[in-house]
Amino acid sequence: MKFETQRFIVKEAGEDDLEYVMRLERAEENRDFVFQNTYEEHKSNIDSTENMLFIVQDRESSENAAFILCSYKIPYDSFELRRIVIETKCKGTGSELISALFKYSFEVVKANRFWLDVFTDNDRAVHLYKKLGMVHEGTLRQSYKDYSGRYRDQMIFSILNEEYVKR
Repeated sequence: MKFETQRFIVKEAGEDDLEYVMRLERAEENRDFVFQNTYEEHKSNIDSTENMLFIVQDRESSENAAFILCSYKIPYDSFELRRIVIETKCKGTGSELISALFKYSFEVVKANRFWLDVFTDNDRAVHLYKKLGMVHEGTLRQSYKDYSGRYRDQMIFSILNEEYVKR
């Protein structure tokens, strides 16, 4: 186990978790908002010393509830939330997990900066990041071409260790 929240246990993913991860990425309600990796790319995330692929399990049922993909760049003390995909939305899961990730990144990993990018049309996520005290640093215009050939804008959000401590 890596860390816990009131409702969840977060553990490192294994190769047997990749089918679940890929199913969530490709689900109709998620695929417009998250990148989809290949099996090989996810396998390399498991084997990486820089990337972390976590499976989130419900504490009571032990059922999978989400997955999280992060990376930590040691020379920069920079922790990136690359992907979080939640099975059942609108239940406070994202807020609970990202708050726990803040704690993990700043108090355990000792990062200076926690950051992420989000598509501008992901209103639910943008609202959450602002609510959690993250700062909108800017927008990358037409930075991603999706599976349909459409160019998408991405917003960059971050929170620094000194801001986290003051919350």
